[in-house]
Amino acid sequence: MTHRSTDRSTSRASGALVAVLAFVGIVVAVMRTLPVPVIKDLPQLAAPWFQDELPVP
Repeated sequence: MTHRSTDRSTSRASGALVAVLAFVGIVVAVMRTLPVPVIKDLPQLAAPWFQDELPVP
């Protein structure tokens, strides 16, 4: 006797898990690559917060 209903629910749950993990992986990869183009501009972007700590020329 086979339990087809549990096999279908298990395969459906594992398929949903794979889809969620794939989506999360893509989101994390994109979030890690977003700051790369901004790195060269970080001193100018951060300057307003650190004006009091920068030496006066």
